[in-house]
Amino acid sequence: GTKLPHRSSSPQGSEWVDPALEQRLGPFSSCAQGSVAARPRKGDALLFHSLKPDGTHDPAAMHTGCPVVKGTKWTATKWIHTKPFRPEGFPDHTPLPEIPVPEICSDRDERCPGWVESGQCSSNSGFMVGDMFQLGACRKSCGACKDCEQGDVVCLSENREKAGFLPLNLETGKII
Repeated sequence: GTKLPHRSSSPQGSEWVDPALEQRLGPFSSCAQGSVAARPRKGDALLFHSLKPDGTHDPAAMHTGCPVVKGTKWTATKWIHTKPFRPEGFPDHTPLPEIPVPEICSDRDERCPGWVESGQCSSNSGFMVGDMFQLGACRKSCGACKDCEQGDVVCLSENREKAGFLPLNLETGKII
């Protein structure tokens, strides 16, 4: 898709036109005659959806800009891609950091034992144990969770709840 926020108003011309359709919506410049067109004003934003809901290209979304007849036209075009654009230009894939999950009892920093000794579990509990905005970095060392046997869904669900997450039946994926 394309988003076109308009930074100015042109008194004449500068319409955006769908050249494939024969319907007229108003008195436009000769460029826009015989097509569906829009004459945006400063502050307007046009959004062209170039894909159908099934992800295939929508030829009815084709558009072009008419030349400015009088005044100026300032836009800030933003293309919205659903797939990587020019992926050959990206460096080799760098793996993303592992996202912690509340079911698993672990420490995410090797310095956790030292921080526990200095009293950080209580004095810096948001970072160490977690709060409503983050999963704690040292939950295991602070004793805020339990190591669970593989497949022990009751234990895993308890770890979720202790971390402030909704109780979840991990076998069905439904909230308890």
